[in-house]
Amino acid sequence: GLWMNHKIGGDGAIMNIAEAVDIHGPVDPPLFRQALYRLVYEAQMMRANVIERDGKPLLAIRQVYGGQFPYFDMSGEADPRAAAEAWMQEEYSRNPHLEHDPLWVSVLFKLAADHYIWYQRAHHIVLDGHGGGLLARRLAELYTALVRGEEPPPCAFTPAATAITLENAYRESDRFRRDRDYWKELLAGLPEAVTLSRRQHRPGLADRLCRSTAYLSAETSRRLGELGKATGASLPQVLIGLVAAYYHRVTGADDLVIGMPVTARLNADARQMPGIFVNVVPIRLRFAAPSSVPPPGWT
Repeated sequence: GLWMNHKIGGDGAIMNIAEAVDIHGPVDPPLFRQALYRLVYEAQMMRANVIERDGKPLLAIRQVYGGQFPYFDMSGEADPRAAAEAWMQEEYSRNPHLEHDPLWVSVLFKLAADHYIWYQRAHHIVLDGHGGGLLARRLAELYTALVRGEEPPPCAFTPAATAITLENAYRESDRFRRDRDYWKELLAGLPEAVTLSRRQHRPGLADRLCRSTAYLSAETSRRLGELGKATGASLPQVLIGLVAAYYHRVTGADDLVIGMPVTARLNADARQMPGIFVNVVPIRLRFAAPSSVPPPGWT
């Protein structure tokens, strides 16, 4: 699915994921780079590319990592963090070539003698958020061992081939057939798609990467928890319900299908593999009047 989106969207389809980790304390850049090379050797998917043959995508895991691990000393800049963030934003906005470019990138920035930032970026086709956490924890293990002059703990990563084995086993199972029948029935007669956008998307727009951050107050969080208790729902269910109610209110659609990204790491092997095990589950909601309302005091 990500490969298809990449082809359809062209340069305007940015499907990168990234994180920047603040490190408070001294860092030895050569040892850090050494830890990264060992990490990329252990994490096979970080050496992967997606090649196209006869119109079909094939996963190729390189024997040697095709990129480098840059180190930038920003401590002499007027605003070291702003300089580092500008570099990361520009790098994040690039659309890597699936066949030729490294699909995982790692960079170390020095902001001060006791303050560094480690940045990792991957095309989503080779890594998800859980996998990024696995890489960060393993890198910490490797670097710590190198600093202490010790042998790091054994690598617990699951080989990339295991993902193919798990997928093939599922597709040949009765569970797969039951799941397929369930989703066919649930999604029969899909409604026309609606959008909240006020303009038509055009690939390649300069502002194609948008970000907005907001924070809920402690009081709002508490009241959301109370709403969940009153309705017998978990906090994620409450939030999904509120978002769906908002979509219904602004679009007027009574039959809504919302794509919800969820993890697909269903066993211990999958939870130990740096890669991508993400699924998008369609949530279909039908609204009918009168709809239930929050408890008194909510607006």
